[in-house]
Amino acid sequence: MALIEITGVVPDGSDYGPGVPANVRQAIKMTKGVDLTVRMRLVNPRGAKVDVVNVAATHVLTIKKNPSDAPGLVSRAGAPQPQLGSNVVDFVLSPNDTRLLADGNFGYDIFSTIAGKRDATVPLSPWKIEPAMGLLNAPVTSVSLVPLTIFGLPLNGLVGQVIGVTALDPFTIGWVAVSGRAPAISVLGAVDVEDPVGVLGPRRRLTYDDIDPAFALTSFSAPTIVNHEIGDPITDDPAFTASANQAIATATLNDGTGAISLTAGLPGTPIAFAYGTAPLPSRAGGSAFVKTVPGQSVTITLIAHNAGGATSSSSHSATWTARTFFGNATPGVFDEAFIEALSSVSQKTARGGSYAFADPAAAGKKLYIAYPSSYGAPATVKDQNNFDFPMVLAAGAVSVTNGFGVTTSYDVYESANFINGFAFTLAVT
Repeated sequence: MALIEITGVVPDGSDYGPGVPANVRQAIKMTKGVDLTVRMRLVNPRGAKVDVVNVAATHVLTIKKNPSDAPGLVSRAGAPQPQLGSNVVDFVLSPNDTRLLADGNFGYDIFSTIAGKRDATVPLSPWKIEPAMGLLNAPVTSVSLVPLTIFGLPLNGLVGQVIGVTALDPFTIGWVAVSGRAPAISVLGAVDVEDPVGVLGPRRRLTYDDIDPAFALTSFSAPTIVNHEIGDPITDDPAFTASANQAIATATLNDGTGAISLTAGLPGTPIAFAYGTAPLPSRAGGSAFVKTVPGQSVTITLIAHNAGGATSSSSHSATWTARTFFGNATPGVFDEAFIEALSSVSQKTARGGSYAFADPAAAGKKLYIAYPSSYGAPATVKDQNNFDFPMVLAAGAVSVTNGFGVTTSYDVYESANFINGFAFTLAVT
């Protein structure tokens, strides 16, 4: 019994989703006179299953020589297969259904009537019938059963049917029927598949298990590529290693200044390379690997290819941050010293986040947050009970220079009220 699986689409006016082609015509090729099951799975244009088990539904597959044929040459009703799914319908053709049809090209369609609505769930599509065994282009003189060989190699003891010909007559063989083999039938790329020891198995579709894993990088290590405070450079001339599940034939590295072709260790896996070692230039002290504005970043991308041209890529990124200061303090002169004296510091690229303040445990103190002016004013400030917490701008554009010599303009925000006897966790957006 041969099986062909197709998809039927029940139009409902919705847009077509991923994986559901707007043109659902599907070609079928079969060998004359075989037992054949056509299994249809019904979906709507969005790809959702269409239930044909729990509603009144009929399905008819018709094979035609001409599009206008009525009735068709072969017509078969479909039977729901609830054990396979609520949207599965099987159409079963016996050997007699196609044995008397001429070889060649036909058409077929499937109409489904579901809850009183009739639709072409598979519009008119090609259906090709091929002979069970090809003919020899030569005079036939005898028929015998002999062990089959291909290019002098035995087919593992299988016995085939070979038609003898006059010795000097030229001939070609189109098909050879081999005992023990399923009838040849193909749809959407069916092939003869060998098992790992070379035994020819049944004709069927390839599965993922038949195919080697897709080429992919399995590691790309760069321990020096991490986030940095503005002005702090990535380690001078960082080194890398990379591995793949197949030999890497060619590779390029790009840090945003242009792709550079690698050479060391190629082809092969793993490979190792470093800035400052040809063909990569030195980045020691270079501006490409240091930023002075919070939120700026560098991404280093490796793109590798195998011998067949398949591609895999992997990246490492570093983002530069600025210090945000917060804590409780007595109001005073809002200068760099005041800001840097606040008790807590975090590295951030934006103002948003959670800020935990201990109980000041003394009168005359307020809560303060100071961050780069480029982050903008808070949209909201909420306390741990989700109540609005009033804060006001105490000072703007205060210059603060960090340990890497980068000077940044800071804004200072303070609580509108003095705080004593309470700890707060503020959420800033």
